[in-house]
Order: sequence, then C-alpha cells, then structure tokens
Amino acid sequence: MARKVFISVLGFTNYGQCCYVKDDYKSPSVRFIQEATLDFLCQQSEWTANDTAYILLTNGAEKANWHDDGHRDRDTGEIIKCEGLCSRLQKMKLPFAINTIKNLPDGNTEEEIWEIFERVFSELQDGDELYFDLTHGFRYLPMLVMVLINYSKFLKNTSVKSITYGNYESRNRETNEAPIIDLLPLSALQDWTYAAGQFLDSGNIQRLIKLNKDAIKPIMILSAGKDENAVKLTGYTNYLNSFVGDMQTCRGLNIIQSTNLKKLMTLTNEIQSTFIKPLNPIFDKIRNKFQVFDVEGNILNTFVAAQWCADNGLYQQAITILQEGIQTLICSDCGYDILDKDIRMLVSGTIVLYTKNTPEKDWTFPPQYTLERIEEVKKCMREMLKNKELQRFAKIYASSTEFRNDLNHSGMRSTPKDANNIQKGIQKVISQAILILNGEAINGVYEFPPKCSILLNLTNHPSTLWSDKQREAARIYGEIMDMPFPMIDETDDETYISALADEYLQKILDLAKENNVTVHLMGELTFTFALLKRLQEHGITCVASTSKRIVKEESAGRKGEVIFQFERFRRYE
Repeated sequence: MARKVFISVLGFTNYGQCCYVKDDYKSPSVRFIQEATLDFLCQQSEWTANDTAYILLTNGAEKANWHDDGHRDRDTGEIIKCEGLCSRLQKMKLPFAINTIKNLPDGNTEEEIWEIFERVFSELQDGDELYFDLTHGFRYLPMLVMVLINYSKFLKNTSVKSITYGNYESRNRETNEAPIIDLLPLSALQDWTYAAGQFLDSGNIQRLIKLNKDAIKPIMILSAGKDENAVKLTGYTNYLNSFVGDMQTCRGLNIIQSTNLKKLMTLTNEIQSTFIKPLNPIFDKIRNKFQVFDVEGNILNTFVAAQWCADNGLYQQAITILQEGIQTLICSDCGYDILDKDIRMLVSGTIVLYTKNTPEKDWTFPPQYTLERIEEVKKCMREMLKNKELQRFAKIYASSTEFRNDLNHSGMRSTPKDANNIQKGIQKVISQAILILNGEAINGVYEFPPKCSILLNLTNHPSTLWSDKQREAARIYGEIMDMPFPMIDETDDETYISALADEYLQKILDLAKENNVTVHLMGELTFTFALLKRLQEHGITCVASTSKRIVKEESAGRKGEVIFQFERFRRYE
C-alpha cells in the first residue's frame, strides 16, 4: 500500500490564531496551519502507522515555533508562553510519525535551494502519495515544490494528492475564519498540459488516458456517475484513444469512415466545462490537430492519416495506410467494391504493369485461370490502366512498395535500407502523394457513402417504452433501432447459445456494413456474454443501461410497486 507523506515548511513568525475552513470542514482555533491541514486530511481519508509527516525547519524556525515559548514580547522582551508546533502535534495523537528535516539553510543562494531540494527528495520513497502545505516559507518554495513534484513522479513514481495554502491574511475579521485554498488543480493543469503536448508532438496518448482515469474516477465516485461533464470527458479520451488506435493499427475502414473521429468531435463540442476550466483550450488545440480529416468520412483521410503517422514516427503504419489508401481510391474511382480482396490485388498488379509499361501480350495469369476468367480479368485491367487515379499515383505506389517490404521483413534482405533512409524516404513519398492531390477539394469521386449512426436496442424493453431521459442520453449514439431479444430455450445447451450468438452477430454485421452501430445489449446472461465477446472482436461498441431501483411502500414495512429509473448508458469494457 502506498505511503501517505505530508510535507510542510514551518516559518519563524509568531502566528495569530484563527479557525481554518475548507468546504464543510472547520478547524478549532489554532496558531499553526499544519494542525488544521492534518486534521482536515485525516478526516478525508484514513491515515495509518505506515504514513508519515515531514516538517521542514531552519534553525530560526525550530527555535521560534517548533519548541515551546520561542517568542518574546517586542516591548518588554519577556518570553511569551505558547506551545510550539511539536507540542501541538503530539497532542493530536496522530496515527503516524512526525519527522523533521532540520538545519535547513534559508535558501538565499542557488546552492542552498538545491540543498533543500535534495534533502527533501532523499526522504521520499517509491510510490509515495504526497500532500504539500505551502503556507509558509520563502517565495521560491512553490517553484521548488512544482519541480520536486515532477522530478519525484519520474524517478520515484510518486503521485500528488493535495497541495494547500492556508490564507490567514484573507480571514474574515468578524468570524476569525481563514480559508484553506486547494492548489492541486494548478499541478493537474501542468500535468494535462504536458500530456497534451506529448500527444501533439509524438502521438503518445497514454499519459492523457492515465490522467483522465486519475482525475475523473473520484469525480464519478462522488457523483455516483452522474457528473455529465465527467462522463463526456471520459468518453472524449476513450474515442481519442480509439481514433489514435485506428492509425496505430492501420484500421483503414475506420479511418476512411471517421468512425471514432466523428464521435470524438461531437463530444469535444459538447464539453462545456471541465473540472479545471483552463483545460478547455487544450482540448481545442487537440481538436484543431484533427481538423485536416474529413469528419463525415472520406477516402482521402488515408493520405492525412499516413502523414500523421509519419510525423509521429509510425513509419510502418504510414506506408501501409498510404498504399492501401491509394488502392482504395482507385477501386472507388473505377466503381469497384473497395473491400473486395481480389479486386484490390488486381489493382496492385495493374499498377506494376503500368509502371513497367508491360505490353498486354506479356501479361501472365495463374495457371488455374480459365480462358473466360482471363478475359474478365483483362477487361478489368484495361479499364484500370485508363483510370486517372491509377496513372497519377502509380509511381508513388511503386516507390512505397520497396519501403513497405523492407519494413515488413525487418530488413532481413541482402540490401536493407538504413533507418534514416527509410524515414526520409517514407516522408518523401507521402509528401509527393499529397502534392499530387494538389489541393483538390474533396469531391464525389472520393467520398465514401455516408453512414448513419445507430443505437441498436437488443433488449427485452422496446425503445417506445423508454423515458425521455433515456432517449436523450441515447442521442450521442445516433438513431434508435429495436431488434427484439431472442426467446432463449432454458433447456438447451452451450452449443445452442453459440449458434444463436453467431446468428445475431451476422445480423448486426450486415447492419454495420452501411451504418455506424452501437449495440445496447442486455438480457439472458449466457447469450449476452457470448454475443458481447463476438461483437467486441469485430470492434463493435456495446453498452448497457444502468438504473436506480425505487420501491414504493404501500404501508409501513410492506413493499409495493418497484420502479427502475434510468440513470445512464455504460460501455462494456
């Protein structure tokens, strides 16, 4: 279990007493902010003997405020009777040890600041959860703490759970209450900014995903999953991860259809606020990064995706997506099914014939081809050779084949290219391909047939009986379509369930050919589980609906009507 570590600097001023307040918390009247902050933190979560607190002391602070009676009256010079922080903390009977880091320099020089940094850092252990109080200390302290936070996160895998400041100066003079100000969002904003910058620079999304989980999970727990913006922010990062995943794993059809990008852009527009308001411009910058894609779906998205992959060091994905995009463009322009494997192979072979200027008399075909089949293929090839897109992109396609083969075979060839040549070469062919497009507007030739977004309701509850709240929540998934849940024979075995799941899988896949489908799947457990696995293997998103159970009592102790009130849709993960 991670160790909780409280870190605070003690100053040497003779502090006045007040009550510190934070949300619903109000401390007793105290001189030291450390008393109030530790009391508040211990009420927020459980602290044990495994945890600890470090109080940072200069010699002056130790004499003035750590020990008792450390101050004198300015006029008389007599000792002022008052307990020091050491005595006050002992009386709190905290369940963990209070440690001191003594004899710290005042930090008047760079060398002294680095000494403070190193001495504090040396006390931290791998995986510590840090709780900082920044109320007292010199002006450089916040900067030192922010650097220490990032340094320890990297080297010791620590995490920051709290950064607070007791603002005694802004206390209410009538009630003598001063606020404890939460500074953690400033650290969180720094983390999000760095993670967003890392994504924009390299395409690495993992830090953003982790930050979202760390930040949103407590919000979702506190709100019982009802915080609308937290739900949307989670959806945003999920779809961003899926969209990036489409490019990392060369999911060409998703890239062309903008399957995940469209959902991502919709959520980006719907996020009105976040738990840290300055995050909104960061999300806007991420959104702007993808403005070059056609959100409605377009074959030319493959060219943009290839450039994105190359810019982010995904060279194998870049050259693969570019080649497959060129093939798809030619198939579409010739009026062929872009998913027909035989046609795609024929396009590739015809490009070779075009680049080598091979006469028809030298064309060769597999020995198993009949004369009739050969004539059919020749007819297709003649049409392709006349195609404008094949002629424009044939040389680019041929050039990229060498790079693709070298990468796919890990350079296990007699004359492999070195890494620098591959990187520069791939960048060059992608740039040439985009130049060939010459800034042409996306027109009907390239457009992929538009798809509708559908929420397929495969449950025992028709959508006609849904509440307005459930219908409104379903809007993000598209139009609602009902597919009745099958009657499951309770006497049949696993083979029956498997066959039934295969039957419904095919129905849904047929629907998904022309539509972006999300399945609302709930019902008999063995069938639901079997179908869910199959749908997820085909990349189809499935959701369940959650509800609150409300029981109306007819009389004292006697249960009456039971109502299930819809709360939200939740993805199967």
